[in-house]
Parts: sequence; structure tokens; C-alpha cells
Amino acid sequence: MTRRGRTLVFLLVATTLNVAVTLALFVGLLILYNAALGPLLKIKSAAVPLFGSFLVAIVVSSFAYRKFLEALRKRPGFDERFGWKG
Repeated sequence: MTRRGRTLVFLLVATTLNVAVTLALFVGLLILYNAALGPLLKIKSAAVPLFGSFLVAIVVSSFAYRKFLEALRKRPGFDERFGWKG
């Protein structure tokens, strides 16, 4: 497999995992809200918890994705294998 092919596969897998982590965090935060804060706050609209959970899930997964890529780039031979200079 060429360097371009490896890079493309890596980006597709990493993006898919990032979306899966974001979705899992979003669902987990909604379940946590429903179990903990929902009965206490008694908000009539679900828009605020939905937006808040979505925003937190995106921020946390983006931070985790960035840290994961930084850790991978420190591995010996990573730049030569994928051709990234960062």
C-alpha cells in the first residue's frame, strides 16, 4: 500500500472513530442528564440539554482526537510511514 493509501485509510478510520466517540458521549450525557439533573430541573423544553450535551460531546471528542494524534506523531517512524510533517 502506498503512503497516500495508508494516509487515506488512517484518516477514514480516525474520523469514523471520532464520530463514534462523539455519538457515544452525546448519548451518555443525555442519559446522565435524564438520570441526575432531569428530575431536579424540570425543564419543559429539551433543547437546552440537547444542545449542551451535543456541545460538550463535540468539545471532549475533539480534544481527545487531538491528544490521540499528538501521541501518534511522537511514535518513531510515524512521519515516514504516513508522510506527515507536523
